[in-house]
Amino acid sequence: MCFSASASFLVSGGVAAVGVASVHNAKPGSRLFAIIPFFFAIQQLLEGLQWLAVKPSPWSLLLGYAFLFFAFLLWPVYLPIAVHQLERNKRRKRILRWFIAAGGLVTLTLLAILLTQPLAVRVLPQGIDYHIRIPFLWAGPLLYAAVTCGSCFVSTQQYLRWFGIALAGSAAVTWIVFGHTFVSVWCFAAAVLSTMIYFFYRKRRTLLP
Repeated sequence: MCFSASASFLVSGGVAAVGVASVHNAKPGSRLFAIIPFFFAIQQLLEGLQWLAVKPSPWSLLLGYAFLFFAFLLWPVYLPIAVHQLERNKRRKRILRWFIAAGGLVTLTLLAILLTQPLAVRVLPQGIDYHIRIPFLWAGPLLYAAVTCGSCFVSTQQYLRWFGIALAGSAAVTWIVFGHTFVSVWCFAAAVLSTMIYFFYRKRRTLLP
């Protein structure tokens, strides 16, 4: 099975190394985007531990909430902020502020759901299912993807647009193929895709602020 504790630990170690290299190549004013692989490394470490945890158990539940902190609360607002930091076009920066505000709204909505809805964690053949009741189930992932991937599309930096396309494409495939484990599998895919960040910084470091 391609999704397992060992796979999550391997990706965690790999993207952590990518994060070190990305920060090394990034100039001080562009490091919010460069450290994204570090956050994915932590998230995949949590998922690796989740694979090993007895279910149901308080330990499994704690790991589940820690994982969803990144998936539900961090990424919707952090990614637009990181893109905004890199942007130099004033008009695009104004647009990105709306994405940051929308990301904050998504984060607050998901926080309310985490605080009011029970979480159940279970292992399926396709990955880990972080089962929690989310109203407007079909609209939710679309809005989430629009805020995160869409912020990359707004950027004038071509490498950010390609990153956004890769994220959006992986989200679409994951939703179709891995419906019940969408959150787990898309975060895994996004962690792997975050390795692109190193090559972007290495090739374009003279163009970055």
